[in-house]
Amino acid sequence: MVADGASECSECRRALAETARNAVCPSCRSCFCASCGYLHFEFDTSGMRMRCRVTREVVQRPPMPV
Repeated sequence: MVADGASECSECRRALAETARNAVCPSCRSCFCASCGYLHFEFDTSGMRMRCRVTREVVQRPPMPV
């Protein structure tokens, strides 16, 4: 049971900031749910490609700054 989803949302926002900072799905133009911060992307095993959970479109992850 999820009351307000606060803990999940903070985790999603943290994950978004750390791993998908500049990635946006070209179809739905979204990285995360605006209301809860839930990540729309799921990562492949290499962590370099993401699939949007909304449109199922594959998005290449941008290189991380060194």
